[in-house]
Amino acid sequence: MYSARLTHGPVELAFTDRHGGVSSAPFDSLNLAWAGDDPDALAENHRRLSADFAPADPVAALSQVHGNDVAYVGPEGPRSDLHGHLHARADGVVTVQPGVTLIGAGTLPAS
Repeated sequence: MYSARLTHGPVELAFTDRHGGVSSAPFDSLNLAWAGDDPDALAENHRRLSADFAPADPVAALSQVHGNDVAYVGPEGPRSDLHGHLHARADGVVTVQPGVTLIGAGTLPAS
C-alpha cells in the first residue's frame, strides 16, 4: 500500500503505491483519484487507506491542477464535499488543524 511511510514528530507522511486496492483495469488496484473509476471501488480504496492510516481523521483530498495554488484546510475551508471527503483544486494542501489527513489524489471530477 505504501512505497514510503515515515513519521516526523506529530506528522506522518506516506506515499502510496498501486497495491492493496480493489479497482479493476486500467486503474489496477489502489486507485485514489476520483475521476473515471468505479465509485464503489474508489470508496473502498479510500476506506482501506483511511483505516490503515488514520481511521478517525477527517480526510481532505486534493485535485492537482498544475498551477501554483495552495489550498488551506481548516475551519474556514475548503467547504466542498465529495464522497465524504473535503476536496480542493490546487497543487498543494496545508493545514494547521491537528487530526486532518491530507491526500493529493490526482484528478477529481469537474464540479
